[in-house]
Amino acid sequence: MESAFVSYVSQMASGEVLRREDVDVLLDVRRRLARVGEESDTHALVRETVATLRELLGAEQTIAYALAPDDVDHNRIDWMSAHGEHTALWNAELPRYIRQSPTPKFGLFDPSRPEPEQRNQVVAWTRDEMRELVEQRRAPILEDLYPRAGADRRSQIRVLLCDGPSLLAWVGGWREEAFSDRDAFALRVVGSAMRRRLRLERRLDRDRARATLDAVLEGVGGLVFVVGSDGRILEANLAARAELDRAPSRTAAELAEAIRHGAHPRWSVSPLALRAGPRCHLVIARPEHPDSAVARIDAAAKAWALTKRQRQVLEKLAEGNANRTIGAMLGIAERTVELHVTALFEKAQVENRAELVAVLHTRF
Repeated sequence: MESAFVSYVSQMASGEVLRREDVDVLLDVRRRLARVGEESDTHALVRETVATLRELLGAEQTIAYALAPDDVDHNRIDWMSAHGEHTALWNAELPRYIRQSPTPKFGLFDPSRPEPEQRNQVVAWTRDEMRELVEQRRAPILEDLYPRAGADRRSQIRVLLCDGPSLLAWVGGWREEAFSDRDAFALRVVGSAMRRRLRLERRLDRDRARATLDAVLEGVGGLVFVVGSDGRILEANLAARAELDRAPSRTAAELAEAIRHGAHPRWSVSPLALRAGPRCHLVIARPEHPDSAVARIDAAAKAWALTKRQRQVLEKLAEGNANRTIGAMLGIAERTVELHVTALFEKAQVENRAELVAVLHTRF
């Protein structure tokens, strides 16, 4: 694959699409962005690449930025890298304009879901075409920020790096003269390498987010849901799934109401900040009255003829704790907890923790 790419780039140089000196630069960019390891920081590599891109394009200014969902009506910048003229202006003002601009469109594309024909396609406009676009599109970022940075009077080239329908990053630049086929090819090569790197980083972010979410669900006792901003249930721990199975309509309605109002008599709501994935909330059932919980456990212990230790395990399990956590709480080995849980399954005539919790809440 790499040798085929080297051959392809060399052919472009032979065909005078590229300058000979461009080949080594493009190959080096591709190699650096492909590095993976503890010493390889994606954002540092992207910043270096954007600076290199400015030299490749002979541009007065190059910028790359990515958006992160903030709420249902607006966007915010997750990261950005600017090099060249007006860098201070772009760094200070671009995040503010994007934050204040409602979706779907704040400029020349839909940031939440770029149009299919715009995804991963290099597009260039001359100075006259840019002037016409600014006049036609009534958006603050074009009418105010672009003129202040001189971007409305210069040629622009850019690519929307996408992973499927999702935007990974905006990458582009400006200069006085029109951009050529050679410039478009160079941006296409650089953009392709950046896209692969950003897709890898997104997958790693999702893995980290998944691990964080699993830890949250395991570590918080009681009924725990992860609910999207639209009220959709995204995740739940075992106790919460049992509650949802027992009363699906009521539980879903209560969770949606809790998200809308930010509070509920039965549920507490907290924003859940994960780097990857949709914006969501951690919704936790408020503790029931201690006397009610004790009475329920006592009734089950009597009906199922539980030993003292089995009753203790049932109490901690009903709170939503994992076996490892129960072991730490009771000062016993995790394997011993597993044996007690298996015994509880047999006495309650259930097959899993969710069924056990459901029986506990419905029968006692």
